[in-house]
Amino acid sequence: MKVSKENTMTCGGSCKDTCCHYSKFCSGCNDNCRAAFCHYGHCSSCDYLCSRRSGAETLFNTLGGPEFPYLRISPTTWPGEVPPILPAVATRFGDMPAPGSLPWVVINAARMVISRNFKAGGLRRKSGNIREFARVHPDTRIAMHMYIPDPPLEAFWRTRRDIYPSLREFDLVIAPNFSVYEDSPRLEHLINIKRSTLVYVEMLQNGIRAVPDVSWATYDDLDRWADYINRYSIPVISTSIQTVHQNASNYWRKYLNGVQYLARKIPRETVIILAGAGSIGKIKTIRIEIRQQLVFLTTQPFLLARKGRLINRQLAVGPRNYDRLFLENLEAFRKEIL
Repeated sequence: MKVSKENTMTCGGSCKDTCCHYSKFCSGCNDNCRAAFCHYGHCSSCDYLCSRRSGAETLFNTLGGPEFPYLRISPTTWPGEVPPILPAVATRFGDMPAPGSLPWVVINAARMVISRNFKAGGLRRKSGNIREFARVHPDTRIAMHMYIPDPPLEAFWRTRRDIYPSLREFDLVIAPNFSVYEDSPRLEHLINIKRSTLVYVEMLQNGIRAVPDVSWATYDDLDRWADYINRYSIPVISTSIQTVHQNASNYWRKYLNGVQYLARKIPRETVIILAGAGSIGKIKTIRIEIRQQLVFLTTQPFLLARKGRLINRQLAVGPRNYDRLFLENLEAFRKEIL
């Protein structure tokens, strides 16, 4: 981010008169900030949280300000052997995979946990064991990710304390990734990063085997994350290099550079769950460039199976059995990256 010589924001506001008390967490105003195009005083029709918006700073102060929360409980260690892949699915299995065929599976919180009625919030399933609900064998470890759209994510935020008890069933839960868009005001970045850390700590306090999601907009954010990870010896973290609505094919490289920067500042034995790598080619490249122990969270075997395609994107021959094809794709995917 850049700071103008006049110490003003692109929206025309003065840093001195607005959020100067957050200055040590802010390297300046983003030239791409879309709040610059808002009409002052029309906040009710604006989706952004900036210092001009009534109640924005009050909300931030209610969250405890920009400082990361204290961690007074031991962070989650990886349960068992660390796998190279966490395969993600968005639907239940039709037929339960055979014992030993699926060591880990990750379910999509928006598709399988949080209620479809996002405004009301709450749980999609009211009772029952999560393995029975997902139709996986008892020897399958099951995780949940929250790399999901904003509406169900905000529904989770509103009703999270009602949902926490059901999340204790999971072997691993990736704390939510509240959106940190590059074109949002810096105050919004700080608020959403703080919300992510708060939920992570709340999950641990509620007996959930949670790992933090490292969301960031600037390298200052990554410095803060590195300090937090090192201070509390957090052994497992998660982050995403997924690009959203980015036309540039190599835009993911920008996010990968941030992950590399963070990796250099934390212990090498820290396990990093990496979402959004996508293709096998990207994964191979990343494994060469980052020496940390990486676990790739991927939906590719599932998505290709749902299209009746193999991991090489060719159509599968014969009758379609989506569950069987998913397992075949997963095994082929694993062999390709190892």
